[in-house]
Amino acid sequence: MTALLITPDVLPCCTLYILLQWPYVQDLMEQSWFQSDCILYQPTQDQEHLPQAYFIPMERFAEAIQQKLIVLEV
Repeated sequence: MTALLITPDVLPCCTLYILLQWPYVQDLMEQSWFQSDCILYQPTQDQEHLPQAYFIPMERFAEAIQQKLIVLEV
């Protein structure tokens, strides 16, 4: 979440994103919308490096949960 607050100029305005790490993002990468809608997390020097992490639009994330592409563990 910190990265979202530090780099808002990289993300389109009016869209809420969730930062999703590997391996959770793997199934979403196969979706037709992934390349056009998702943004690779690229940290600055002061930010934690997260391999294979992407900003996913919250709307797409909610759709993926409804379609059971992502299963949230409680």
